[in-house]
Amino acid sequence: MSAKIWLDVTTLKHWQRPAVGIVRVESEVCRLFLEEADPSFGFCTYDKHTFRFEEVTSEIVWAWMRRIQDFRGDGSAAASQPQQEPRVSRPRRIVRRHLVPMFVKLPEGLRGPLVRHLSGQLALAERLWGRLKGVRETPSSDPVDIPSLQFGRGDVYVSLGLDWDYKNMHHLYKLKRESDVRHVLVCYDLIPYLFPHLCVGDVAAIFAKYFADLCWSASHVMCISRHSQEDLLAFCREVNVPPPNSSVIPLGCDLAAPREGMIGTDVRRLGERDFILFVSTIERRKNHEVLYRAAVRILESGRVPPHLVFVGMVGWGVGELISDLKLDPRTFGHITILHRVSDDELAFLYQRCSFTVFPSLYEGWGLPVAESLRAGKFCIASSTSSIPEVGGDLIDYCDPWNVTEWAEKIVLYTSDRDRLAQREREIREKYKPTTWRQSAQQVLSIARGFLPNKAGAARETASAVPAQM
Repeated sequence: MSAKIWLDVTTLKHWQRPAVGIVRVESEVCRLFLEEADPSFGFCTYDKHTFRFEEVTSEIVWAWMRRIQDFRGDGSAAASQPQQEPRVSRPRRIVRRHLVPMFVKLPEGLRGPLVRHLSGQLALAERLWGRLKGVRETPSSDPVDIPSLQFGRGDVYVSLGLDWDYKNMHHLYKLKRESDVRHVLVCYDLIPYLFPHLCVGDVAAIFAKYFADLCWSASHVMCISRHSQEDLLAFCREVNVPPPNSSVIPLGCDLAAPREGMIGTDVRRLGERDFILFVSTIERRKNHEVLYRAAVRILESGRVPPHLVFVGMVGWGVGELISDLKLDPRTFGHITILHRVSDDELAFLYQRCSFTVFPSLYEGWGLPVAESLRAGKFCIASSTSSIPEVGGDLIDYCDPWNVTEWAEKIVLYTSDRDRLAQREREIREKYKPTTWRQSAQQVLSIARGFLPNKAGAARETASAVPAQM
């Protein structure tokens, strides 16, 4: 039997909301696989509690994609509440209740080594507890009855989703070693390891292990920017893990034109006025706070600030910001939050906005910047991480912490329409977007390079990034 390429669609299976960046990547690669209808392609999902892969038919994958594509938005989320902090695991509650009171009484010289040792044991206990809890919550049917996919020798396994949530990386490593299955995996960013304070919960140790396991398990790692690739290689040097073969695969940025009848009332009303658009999950790392403060700064100078539209689900760490937006009379009516926005509505908002902003503190790529440029819209963005790879000299940059700089740039492009029109002309003339199909074709090319008799082709696949400007 000839070797096959298996695309993991576990994230697509579980996703019940509008597409975000990672889900969009998995969806668009799925689309290429489905359209090519090559018999050497297959789809699978993974159950991390039973360590089983299951084959999925093309019809089911199409249905999952349509569920996301045809998602209907539900308008303004002014009453949305931030996500709650994750519940503390039972092992950690036991430690806090019984051991911490004893530790504080120990001499300083003993406390540090014991705490470090306990932290390692606690992480192991939490993993075991999570596995037992998952098995306990699994339906009581005999797991032997679950159809199990057995990969063939020389098969290629491609996973592009939320692997830190849905995969057991140690199992993938064993599969690679014992079954001669080649793994093509992806690195979006190392933010949870580099900046754990910008993420929900205590994630640094968890993601350090995840990224190390990723490097050991992968035959090839696709990075979505040069910056992410450099971060990954620096991580390997820091923790003494062999660096995997890797390449840079820029993300596509094309959105289909909005379909008639798919635009909600609140979104359509916004299209009738001038507004500035910020597309991103509302969480600490995305730095919505600086735009709120910039709006206040503009008001305090005696000007009327432009209307700001935040498009994204309300995440964690922004409870005070959401409260300020509700209660601050100065900005009331100047900032709108939209959540559960469909792709049709998102494309509509890009078409109708004056320009976009993207003040994120750190990014693996910065997809909304590319989407803005693809729509012909100027963007003001942070000068950090990978964002300049996306925007080049076609956008303006600000220090993400500098409120005054953001306020001045927003006022400049709101009041000087000629300057804004000139920047839009430059975008139309110079920007060369990467399509989702091009991104998917690069993924497929790397995967095909690992099929028997094509060894080495993946390594020869150019890590050169298609010109963005």
